[in-house]
Amino acid sequence: MELRAAHASELPELLRLHRAAFGEEGAVIAKLVEEFQQDGSGQLLSLVASEDGLLGHVIFSQIQLAHLRAAILAPLAVLPKRQKQGVGSQLVKRGLEQLQKDGLELVFVFGNPGYYSRFGFRPALEHGFEPAHPIKAEHEAGWMVLFFKESAGDGVKGKVQCAGPLDKAELW
Repeated sequence: MELRAAHASELPELLRLHRAAFGEEGAVIAKLVEEFQQDGSGQLLSLVASEDGLLGHVIFSQIQLAHLRAAILAPLAVLPKRQKQGVGSQLVKRGLEQLQKDGLELVFVFGNPGYYSRFGFRPALEHGFEPAHPIKAEHEAGWMVLFFKESAGDGVKGKVQCAGPLDKAELW
């Protein structure tokens, strides 16, 4: 399996991948991916896993939070037949390695705490970081942050501001 940067020419295949991976929500997530591709603003890293076609895809986009260099991971998709085989984990790890190398300090995610905690993500609300839009109380544990340096974010609290395509209440 190869991990590499996504190519603009792969957009139709990326959209099919996200529709398949997200079921009922697939059309909404595919639209988000398309908007990131068309808008271009805020997208820091778009990686794919491929092996005789695309198996998975992840986007990391820029967020604004005080003076910090930070990103958010969203979305992450893996073809249903290749889920639970490490494809998503490899994409997340590679992306985090690249962002750390690029000098980012924090990465946020809104997802499954059981999955993302294995990469070092912790509850963001406990550190005073609010999501871009309100989330239901039962999903608050899914709002998480990864510190590349423990001191990153010291003294900083507040609401993150996402790049345009992700800055929509219905996605939260």
